[in-house]
Amino acid sequence: MKTPDGRVLVYAKPSATDVFPSSIFLFNSVLSSIQTKNIAILGRSFFQISNVYLSGSETTVFENLTYSYYSPFSSIKNLSAYNAGFYGTVLDSFTILGDSSLVFKIPHQIIYSIQSKNPPYYCYLDVIVENEAGYGLLSRDSYVYTLSTWSGFINIQKPSISGIYISLS
Repeated sequence: MKTPDGRVLVYAKPSATDVFPSSIFLFNSVLSSIQTKNIAILGRSFFQISNVYLSGSETTVFENLTYSYYSPFSSIKNLSAYNAGFYGTVLDSFTILGDSSLVFKIPHQIIYSIQSKNPPYYCYLDVIVENEAGYGLLSRDSYVYTLSTWSGFINIQKPSISGIYISLS
């Protein structure tokens, strides 16, 4: 990417900066069995993505999946400090649409687990995208850094700053 001042920036580590939809509302089991939950992730450096993970602080939604500790770069000295281990579940499939977008489906096990809770219930899912240069987190990479000297400036963050919001009404 070329900057206005003529510098060239090279990115290799993937960054997940946007998600569509950023909110999912569940009502009953009939709805989840007939409606697929497709999620589109936008970002940069989606070159040779090897894994996509889902993570979250509410671990009970992963009860029917393998929710484990992953440290894919622990053996690579130059990458391990910037890519610490994390807890999550690996997605079985995802589709890369280009160097800046990919699509996946939220596993049915997570949807059914959420629907087994007592309403009102909600949780956030974080998306982790990995390639050979490192990994990016949706909750970290979607943060908008803006600076302004204008006194009326309001910094508006993307709705994905906490991850994908899933609510049981």
